[in-house]
Amino acid sequence: MQTAAADSGQSAMPAQETTLSQLLNVSRIVLQQGIDLLDEHLTSNDQLTVQSQYLPGSTIGKHLRHSNDHFALLLDCIHDPPPYVLSYDVRIRNTPMEQDRAAARAVLVATIRKLEDIVPLADAATPLKLQAVTPYLQEFDTTFGRELWFAVLHCVHHWSMVRVIAGELNIKLAEDFGFAPSTLIVKRRWGKQRFDGLYETLLPARTNTMSHNITPLEGETSKKRVCYFFDSDIGGFHYGPGHPMKPTRIRMCHSLVMNYGLYKKMEIFRAKPATKREMTQFHSDEYIEFLNKITPSTMNQYIKEQHKYNVGDDCPVFDGLFDYCSISAGGSMEGAARLSRDKCDIAINWAGGLHHAKKSEASGFCYVNDIVLGILELLRYHQRVLYIDIDVHHGDGVEEAFYTTDRVMTVSFHKYGEYFPGTGELRDTGVLKGKNYSLNFPLRDGISDENYKSVFEPVIQQVMDSYDPSAIVLQCGTDSLSGDKLGCLNLSMRGHANCVKFVKSFNRPLLLLGGGGYTMRNVSRAWAYETGLAAGVELGPEIPVNEYYEYFGPDYELDVKASNTDDLNTPAYLERVKRIVMENLRQGGGPPSVQMSDIPALPIDMALDDPNEDEDLIPPDTRRHRRLLDSRRQADGELSDSDDEGEGGRRDHADHRKPDSTGVSTPTAGRKFGIMGAASVGGGAAGAGPSAHTTVARVLEAGSKMDVETPRSSSTPTPLLSEGDLEMTVDEPVKEEETDKPALVADDARKAEGDMQVD
Repeated sequence: MQTAAADSGQSAMPAQETTLSQLLNVSRIVLQQGIDLLDEHLTSNDQLTVQSQYLPGSTIGKHLRHSNDHFALLLDCIHDPPPYVLSYDVRIRNTPMEQDRAAARAVLVATIRKLEDIVPLADAATPLKLQAVTPYLQEFDTTFGRELWFAVLHCVHHWSMVRVIAGELNIKLAEDFGFAPSTLIVKRRWGKQRFDGLYETLLPARTNTMSHNITPLEGETSKKRVCYFFDSDIGGFHYGPGHPMKPTRIRMCHSLVMNYGLYKKMEIFRAKPATKREMTQFHSDEYIEFLNKITPSTMNQYIKEQHKYNVGDDCPVFDGLFDYCSISAGGSMEGAARLSRDKCDIAINWAGGLHHAKKSEASGFCYVNDIVLGILELLRYHQRVLYIDIDVHHGDGVEEAFYTTDRVMTVSFHKYGEYFPGTGELRDTGVLKGKNYSLNFPLRDGISDENYKSVFEPVIQQVMDSYDPSAIVLQCGTDSLSGDKLGCLNLSMRGHANCVKFVKSFNRPLLLLGGGGYTMRNVSRAWAYETGLAAGVELGPEIPVNEYYEYFGPDYELDVKASNTDDLNTPAYLERVKRIVMENLRQGGGPPSVQMSDIPALPIDMALDDPNEDEDLIPPDTRRHRRLLDSRRQADGELSDSDDEGEGGRRDHADHRKPDSTGVSTPTAGRKFGIMGAASVGGGAAGAGPSAHTTVARVLEAGSKMDVETPRSSSTPTPLLSEGDLEMTVDEPVKEEETDKPALVADDARKAEGDMQVD
């Protein structure tokens, strides 16, 4: 085999070993692996451009190109006159991939030649200024030796990605291909003693070998079966220039999950996107059809509908909008279905958690409420479901959907006041059968880990003791972290993750969902760490080298620290709110009883539902969706009175095109604020359709045939509140404009609301 050293005509190694001569040898070894790959293992140029199924946006050609980038930039820097300024950000991200084997080989050979020309004349201790964009320009002191070592590790990272793609293409590589220098490569070809000396010279050095960076959680009594849902397409959607919601954060999190090696601890699935029919279990047919039809090129045809459905500012129209919603909803529904069928103990969908979407209205960057759809899926098997929301914003869409039922208890810890969405007051506790099954814990700015834990754990413990849910959904919005672009709380990554760890300790089927979070590097850090907790391991502090590695500088640590901002949540305030929340919970009267009954599956479902099938052997594109194979369970008489009861599908399809008998819509409580700051008084978009209360009631409430939608009021007093007993969360309650409120026409509704008076 002809090596690059032979190509260049240079000697294999300098006679006198120095730090740089050792680094030069390591650099040649890892770059030579790329040449060996091209010479001995790849048989066609087409293999360079095949997209990976498991690594989003990855090809062998791309990693061949990027493996060379850091070497080239470093050598260009040291070749210039001093002072030496190095910037990896000048590289065009995702530069064109290599498409020709001969050209790719020539690039690697040229880099080795350049290394052999420059490195022997350099000094490992030569000072460099490393420039980083964070997003502001920062400068750090480093040395040529350290950055050359980092370039080696960066190259090894890309070879490890190539190893994964080669496995997908059934290309057999050398046993040591893609291994870090600290293990196989150097010890075989160079000798362990000299390599250990290099470590002593360069410590502390960066590494990308993460197996030692994962430790089992203390106190774990049993290993949880974890299903993790990720669709590589999710990172390709874009809300538009300047919009704070960045779906790329999901891909960044996934990159950390994979490079930490968590794929060894759980099953990874790509869920089938939710269909229009599945989405209309909660959303109106007209609204879902609108989302399916509208595109940036057809926006002008739907001006009226955009206003009607609140699509435009916070919730813009972008390319692939409906596909984005389908992926988000599909992951949550599939996760719920697998939990219900006892296929896993914990299901994770970080692309979900979009808790602001209403039945016929987009809100707060959310279009389709995947949480409600997932909970409805759980309710087919579970009598009671607990929903917990730790996003900085109130989970108004989920609360509204289940406001009149006792089958779902919603608990939200959020900032309240002059803050989007303006709902979630302490006194909003549900109506009718849902009275005292909606709990809100309003918070002030800057809450610390200690104070958050002091209210979260006692409240959730009491909820579990009193309500006894058989399944839990936890929305893990990370805009409650310190430093979030739109948040105002002060939780550290571990303070946020403590909520996940505590909820997991109850050993109930658990659906973990994403949500808000607008500082991407912190979002991905937190969700990756919480994925590890779900899988029973704690991730170490050192970020593994990955395709987004530069985003995590300058410390490259898996941590989000709390700031020194003031905590406006005094112990007295938190204690008073906690006491009232506990009393509201006590008035709920314990867990409601629901009679469950089996519903036979359709013949085609029974024919396809082989309990011994190994679904992993079925090609993903032809796999029958798990939710379509389920035999269904429901509470007696609780599903809607639709005409097609029992005739197929996953739900009893209600014709949402039929108007309600009264046409009354529910006014939104309090003031509604745009999530990016704009405020407007009143409810949602005009004409947005009937509220979710009646829709979900038709599905959930056994024997309840409501003819009118019950309005809810944010100013409803509770017997627990007396004058001066609790200082208000904001300086003054927000007063709504005078409007003609619809009269209640149902006697039962009057009776249920009889104790509610307007302040």
